[in-house]
Amino acid sequence: MVLTTTATFSTPQAQRMAFEQQLSAAVETGKPLFLHCRDAFTDFHDMLAPVIADGARGVVHCFTGNRVEAEAFLAMGLDIGITGWVTDLQRGQALSGFAAPDAPCSMRHITRARVEQFGWP
Repeated sequence: MVLTTTATFSTPQAQRMAFEQQLSAAVETGKPLFLHCRDAFTDFHDMLAPVIADGARGVVHCFTGNRVEAEAFLAMGLDIGITGWVTDLQRGQALSGFAAPDAPCSMRHITRARVEQFGWP
């Protein structure tokens, strides 16, 4: 599920409508959320809040926001995935020091129990 302001393949209104439908489908089926937010934090967070309050869980993968946004997602009970971009001197400074190589979001900490918790194969 994606919400972005940087892509031009669809209008923001069409993206929000599709995102709402995808969130509803995930809640109805009990499937975990695999989320991607690109420069759309406020809408993204606002749209997620009621779904999370209803018990949905998941991960904001390939996270590229700032520390405040990361903490907001974590406070909601979501996990975040931080990729190698965090080492980029121009883009990654917002999270510098926030995620260490041994952080729970690193690959070596993804255990079978965690995978089974979300119903992933």
